[in-house]
Amino acid sequence: MQDPQDPQDPQDPPASGATVKVDHQTGQEPPEPKSEVDLSTIIPEDYKGKPYMEQIKTVDDLFKTFDNAQSLIGQRQTDIPKADASEEEWTSYFEKIRPEKADAYEFPETEYATKFGRNEEFTGKMQGLFHKAGLTPVQAKILIEGYDSELLETAKQQAESKEQTTVQTQEIAKKVFKEGQEQAVKNANVLIEKFSPPEFDEQIKNLGDNERLVLAGVLNNVYKKFMSEDEVNLKDPSTGMDRVGLQEEARQLMASEAYKDFRHPQHDSTVKKVAEMYDQLGKMK
Repeated sequence: MQDPQDPQDPQDPPASGATVKVDHQTGQEPPEPKSEVDLSTIIPEDYKGKPYMEQIKTVDDLFKTFDNAQSLIGQRQTDIPKADASEEEWTSYFEKIRPEKADAYEFPETEYATKFGRNEEFTGKMQGLFHKAGLTPVQAKILIEGYDSELLETAKQQAESKEQTTVQTQEIAKKVFKEGQEQAVKNANVLIEKFSPPEFDEQIKNLGDNERLVLAGVLNNVYKKFMSEDEVNLKDPSTGMDRVGLQEEARQLMASEAYKDFRHPQHDSTVKKVAEMYDQLGKMK
């Protein structure tokens, strides 16, 4: 027998006078309503401060948020055109992720750019390519920094190689010319001025020091073995000055204030003298 102090057995009929709700369709009592879970008591501490958690108050909110996130992820994945997509599809996709105009791509001030500067024409072409490829500004920045890094490393290697070549060339020149290097270079310059075609003037002017030393070695041997001063007309008969010396004096006069400043009291006489010297040089060819 049940203890009078015990609660009513769930199988016992309801006490007399008690109100019972019955589902008229099933003839059964409706289930007890579920109690709402307080999420604040079960959310881990690492996530409680997240902004997106402010909108989640119930379990239903949690699942809705999760479902929306999955939908967005799926949409993002399917938004990228397939490899065989049409040009129009790719263009439409690029327009969603790239800047509106090509000049919106900014080139960062890298170590390479600081040292060597940037070519505006090249920069403009690269901006056009970035825009055509549909790059985001972040992607373009990564490419620019990587490209500049490679250019900087290449420039360093080239500088080191050039320095090694210069040292080696200087050592060879000392063995070949001994104490006569200055005169050998001078003789080579005379032969170049005398016999080089005018069409090569620009290329000869741009020769580096190493190339000039090698050329001086060749031409100096030609000069000593096959030629004399009379044959190449090294000196101007009226002044006794060789061509190289005459050119050097003319260059010094042209660099003087008397030549450059028309207000200088010796300006006219200096200009006249330079003209006479170049007239002499023309006769020496």
